[in-house]
Amino acid sequence: MMSNLALAGFMTEQTWPFYVSLILASLRLLSITRTLDINNPRNCGQKFKDNVLVGYILFCGICLSTMIKPQKEKENKEILIE
Repeated sequence: MMSNLALAGFMTEQTWPFYVSLILASLRLLSITRTLDINNPRNCGQKFKDNVLVGYILFCGICLSTMIKPQKEKENKEILIE
């Protein structure tokens, strides 16, 4: 999943907040996986609910990256004009 998200980010020219969010989401998923007790239904349910945070981290990264991107493109156009 993270590889495909990184590829999609590269292809859509995302900026650094996107990649930071990928790293944070990866660390969160790693933490969830390491502490998972597959034989405990309550623990599995809690880990499933914790995945909401992964989605929120990625959403924030995409939004921040998109907000920064137009500034970067505008600066590049100004340099080309000069």
